[in-house]
Amino acid sequence: MEDQLQQKNTRGVWRGLKTISGHNEPDSQAVGDQSIMASGKGAEQPNQDVIHLTGAELNIQEIYNSATCTSCGAIAMFVGTTRSLFLDRPVLHLEYEAYEPMVQSELHRVVGSIRARWPMVRHVCIHHRLGVVPVGGASVAIAISSPHRRDAQEAVQFCIDALKANAPIWKKEVYDSLDSEWKENRECSWAKSIHNQ
Repeated sequence: MEDQLQQKNTRGVWRGLKTISGHNEPDSQAVGDQSIMASGKGAEQPNQDVIHLTGAELNIQEIYNSATCTSCGAIAMFVGTTRSLFLDRPVLHLEYEAYEPMVQSELHRVVGSIRARWPMVRHVCIHHRLGVVPVGGASVAIAISSPHRRDAQEAVQFCIDALKANAPIWKKEVYDSLDSEWKENRECSWAKSIHNQ
């Protein structure tokens, strides 16, 4: 089954910003693992949207399984992992922090956009790990099913790009020298606006 999974290194860099302008505190509280499922209408199985933030190791097989659908001929995946080197500096691990209520809100917006652009998509599963992620460990996994491969592939690409551009998730690289650096995600729309001020 592993040969069906597309595993790519996370290429974006994230910055540890502690405040985000223009957003009010949501009414919901963010604690520990959060998983939200919503169902829509479907012929054989209802459409399923899964957004999961966790401090635990991501189970790639479980994420793949959650996207399976008997009416679909394609499941496209993206798995972002911790690489061992950054600019020839050995990396020990990554540390992720998030403003969880806003991440949930942004990812629901992304799922809505996916469903509007690719209405044949059946299941959308987005999992992001928070806290420490060792070298080789998965930080983010996205699985999307559809009857045909093009919709699933395009939706996965859109999803990871939108997540990196809009979700308030920050990454710190910790090096073998034990120094660390918050990484800026160049695709992040609100970080760009802060730099331009």
